[in-house]
Amino acid sequence: MTESLPDTSICNPVMLAECLDTFYDLGILEGFLYGLLTFFLFEFVVHRIANDLKRILDKKRKEKAA
Repeated sequence: MTESLPDTSICNPVMLAECLDTFYDLGILEGFLYGLLTFFLFEFVVHRIANDLKRILDKKRKEKAA
């Protein structure tokens, strides 16, 4: 009988689950997800503030021109 070697490719769902579990245990995955969430929230807030300021400045510019 021939023994087959274990599939160590990243496409193997068992290996992928073990890798994600290890990353989660080490806090890497959690840190990455919190970092990603923080980045997108920061980007949303900054763009929202920038758009509000632009709208206010455009409004003042139109009032000044009139």
